[in-house]
Formats: sequence, C-alpha cells, structure tokens
Amino acid sequence: MSSMPDMATGSAAPASPTDALPALVASPTLERSALIRVVLQRNPGIAAARAGWLAALSRYPQQTAWDDPMLSYRTYPRSIGAGVHYGQEIEISQRIPIGGKLDLQGEITLAEADAARADYQSVRLRLGMMASQLFDDYGLAVRSLAIIARQAQVVVDLKASAQAHVANGSASIQDALMADAEAAELQQELILATADRDVAITQLNGLLHRLPIDAPLPVPGDEAVATPGAESAALQEIAVRERPELGAVDARARRADSSLVLAERQYRPDVTVSGTYSSLWDQREYRYGLGVAVALPVHGDRLRGGIDEAHAQLTQAHLEREHMERDIRVEVAEAIRRLTAAESIATVIHDQLLPALTNRSDAARTAFAANRTTFEVIITATRARLGAELRYQQALTDVSRRRASLIRAIGRLPIPAPAGATP
Repeated sequence: MSSMPDMATGSAAPASPTDALPALVASPTLERSALIRVVLQRNPGIAAARAGWLAALSRYPQQTAWDDPMLSYRTYPRSIGAGVHYGQEIEISQRIPIGGKLDLQGEITLAEADAARADYQSVRLRLGMMASQLFDDYGLAVRSLAIIARQAQVVVDLKASAQAHVANGSASIQDALMADAEAAELQQELILATADRDVAITQLNGLLHRLPIDAPLPVPGDEAVATPGAESAALQEIAVRERPELGAVDARARRADSSLVLAERQYRPDVTVSGTYSSLWDQREYRYGLGVAVALPVHGDRLRGGIDEAHAQLTQAHLEREHMERDIRVEVAEAIRRLTAAESIATVIHDQLLPALTNRSDAARTAFAANRTTFEVIITATRARLGAELRYQQALTDVSRRRASLIRAIGRLPIPAPAGATP
C-alpha cells in the first residue's frame, strides 16, 4: 500500500505570515519583482487554488485505506427465560481489496492532485503576468507625463521667443497664438496621461487588494524584464517541460491510465472474510465459524462500460496533450519573433528617428532666432520630436511586455528567481 506524499513538498512555498504590502508602498520606488511577489502573496485567488490543491492531496489517505471492519450483533429475545441458552450471534467481517485496487485509487488521487497543483501554478502565472503588464502601464504613463511636461515648458520658452520677435517686428501675432494653441494641445495630453497614470494606480491597488483603491503608489522603478538567453528550440523544450497547462493534461492522462487499469481489475472481485459466534448451537464445535464472501462479476456490461470509459478518457488526454504541445511551441516561436520586432523598432527610434528629429528641432529654433524660418516650422519640428519621444517610451514598454510574454510562454514568472530556487 502506498504511503501518503508529504503535502509540504512542491514548487509552491507556504504563504508568508508577514504582509509585505507596507514595505512595498513605503519603498522610494516600486519595482516589478517586489510588486509581483506581493500580488502573489495577497491575492485570495491564489490562496483558493492552493487550498484546492491541498484538498486534493488530502483525499489520498481516504482512497488508499482499507474499509473499517464491520461488527454485527443479533439477539433472539424470546429465548430469555425460556429455559434454553440465551440466543445471540456476533459477527465481525473485513473486506480485503484484491489486485492492488487501493494503490490504483491512490494513483488516481495523486494525479488529480497534480492537476490541481497545475491549476494553482496557472493562477500564479496569470496574476503575475497581469501585475507585470500593469507595472508597464504605470511606468509608461509616468514617463509620458514627464516628457509632456518638459515639452510644455519648451512651448512656454518658444512663446516668449515669438513674443520677442513680434515686438521687434520680425514675426506676426499669429506666431504667439500658435504657441497658445500648442500649449492647449499639450494640456489635453497631460490630462490624458494623468488619467492613464491614475487608472494604472487604481488597477494595481485592486490587484494588491489595497484600500483606499486610489491610494498613491511609489514611482515606478526601472527594473527590466530579463530576456531568456536561449534559442527558440531550447525555449520550446523549456515550455513543454514547465508549462502548467501541459502538466495538467499529463496529470489527466495518468489519471485515465490508472482508471483503465482499475477498471480492468474489477474482474478480480474483493474478498470479505468474517468470523462468527452463535449460541444457538448446543454443540460447542458449531458455535464458532469462519466465512468468506466474494462478489460475482456477472454484470459484464457495467465492467466493460468502465473499461471503455477509461479508454476514451485516456485517448482524449493524449490527443489534448499533442494539440496543446503544438500550440505552446507556436506561442513560444511567435513570442520570440514579436520580441525581436519590438526590440528592432525601439533601436530604430532611438538610433535614427530621435537624433534626426532632435537635430531638425534644434535647427529650426536656430533658424528662427536668425529670422530664417517661420514659427510654424519650429512648432511642427518640436511636435514631431515630442511624438518620437513618446513613441520611444511606448516602444520600450512594448519590449518589456514582449519579454514578459515570452517568459510567460515558457511557464515562468517575469521576475528574478530567489537564490537556490527554481524560477
């Protein structure tokens, strides 16, 4: 008979009794890895999934234990005072499973527990990915606000320059009005970026289960998501080995395989042995008896139906596994290509577009100071540089998201693993 596995083992560590939220919100900067770890600690969905896993493990001793022995007693009341032996019978019986059925039931239970553990890991990955994406949204909004605010100050300086040119007759009042219009446009963008930042904070507080829901958070840090240093084929193999969704399918296949063997073993009926005492016999030799009972597997349809059901479940699990493995390999390959494209776009913007538009803006301002160009050219060039700076921040955010998506595709969280732990 198999022994119950240690419920404390596994990839999931017990929930920490210390709430890490106060330290997180008191930190000068909000780092991605710290945020994800606190989300995983505080989210009740993870605790519920872990409880489901432990509940499945707790069914193991129930499924592998023998039935309790049965004790029965029978009396014959009319024998009392009738001048004969008091009539009574006592029987104790024990059902004995045959053919390793209890071990098979234990294997089925452990397979179900493995599937529950995979569900628990899937919940952790989903929430960790959600926290990482919200961190990126928060960081993008904060950086965009800084860029737009800096651009607004540039427009203030340009307006002062335009007013000076109007005063000396080298420019028209339309130039100053154009600066006012650009300032109004930037004010709208500041409002939208502020809303994006506040929405990200609200969503992060919700994920952290923190009240009030709009309480401020530290400014986002610059902790980047590390790129897995391996080729596509190697990352695909890691994904096949570590994705919890595949682990759940494999667990269902093991359950179906054990169920099939158990269904076939039903043709080996269990045996019930018993011992009896009866006072009804005058001869002492007949008062004590031993017995054995065995079920007769005469209803073949029921047994064959159980075997057919297990066969179908096993086939289904194998087909699901094949289909899911293919989809996971495609997902990893796609994530690599999209990450490569995002990194290339960020490089082009940083190395080519931003320098070109910065030089264009500087040249326009120099030319305007020398009365060699119009104020509209400056506004257009400045607006183009602002757009490129915002696009670059969006490109950096896309790179971070694509890296996180790739790490999620191979079945890991987008955070550095603790020393000595499996990521």
